[in-house]
Amino acid sequence: MADDAGDIVWLIDALREATVVSAPDISADTEIYYDLRISGDDLDALVDAAARRCGPAALVLEPAQYAPGEAGDWFDGLFKARAKRRYPSFTVGKLLAAMAQARANGAPI
Repeated sequence: MADDAGDIVWLIDALREATVVSAPDISADTEIYYDLRISGDDLDALVDAAARRCGPAALVLEPAQYAPGEAGDWFDGLFKARAKRRYPSFTVGKLLAAMAQARANGAPI
């Protein structure tokens, strides 16, 4: 099983691979949907992979509450400057914290 430092390296690599944003700066405050534009199946796959890194815990975190599904809200990308925030914040730090908690408690993320 990985540790917190390994999770950070893994997650940054996974986010850079999944995003359509070129050469993104990624920090704990980076919004996975609003900054990196990761949503739908890509976000589902990212959260599933994060859960697998934490052991056999079942996945509780629902990506759909933080970003649109595969076919939804594509106008947000076209009109990003005018788009209102429709989803709660889901930062890199929040995902890392959920991973650390799941590993420490043996609880699902």
